[in-house]
Amino acid sequence: MTGVSRWKCNKHGSEQVGPEECSGCVRDFTERQDAKTMTGDERAAEMRRWGSQLTVEFGKVHQRIEELVGRSVYTHEMAGQELWDALVEEARTQQHIGFADVLAQLPWGKPGLVGGPTAGVVDVLP
Repeated sequence: MTGVSRWKCNKHGSEQVGPEECSGCVRDFTERQDAKTMTGDERAAEMRRWGSQLTVEFGKVHQRIEELVGRSVYTHEMAGQELWDALVEEARTQQHIGFADVLAQLPWGKPGLVGGPTAGVVDVLP
């Protein structure tokens, strides 16, 4: 097949074609342990596994990250190693940052929208 990318799952070693999900990773997601019953080290280790390579659709990974961290996680919090490391540590300790801290991570001076604390309220960042 010409023009079709192939990739290898770094968790299961299975070879995938194009955008298909790794069946082992889908199974891991479907059969996942309740994050509330996991130790901090188990949550952090699983965060590192999910963050190393996108092997299932992003919505599943995002859902699992929120379960492991224990709060809503904005996509900008997953951008860059320093922010990712902070999420892994938060999943491990369950010491959550506040909304103001989440906003402080945004690159100020770039336009963006953030949903307010009440449904339907949107603030435009400077």
